[in-house]
Amino acid sequence: MKYKKYLEQYEDRGHFSFKLNQDLNDECNAPKDKGGVYLIYKIQDSKEVLIYIGHSKIESKPRKGGLHAKIVKGHHSLGKPDGEFILTTPAAQEEMKNQGIEEIVIYWAVTDKPPNDVKQELLKKYKPDWHRQ
Repeated sequence: MKYKKYLEQYEDRGHFSFKLNQDLNDECNAPKDKGGVYLIYKIQDSKEVLIYIGHSKIESKPRKGGLHAKIVKGHHSLGKPDGEFILTTPAAQEEMKNQGIEEIVIYWAVTDKPPNDVKQELLKKYKPDWHRQ
């Protein structure tokens, strides 16, 4: 869980879980007016396994809808080289089922450094599953 510990340096942070067929928009507690980074974990054999590191911010302005919008409406590869899935779509839900993912946990933090810099720093140290393909 060293990845989550990295986020502890930021005061404004949180997490939530999301199971297939739940409404991600309702479950997501990330801020709608701030950018930052987020870590997606799958639950596998009762353990959290890091599968994706993402960020939300365009230069000095947060993305419209902030971290919340990026997590809920952003495109994620789901480990497919040509994949561009929005987690709430039926195609993404089907792909998650195919990968044996029934639940994910998302940890997020509003960063004081540019979010993409934080993401790149984390990616240099860790290679989550969805970034390996």
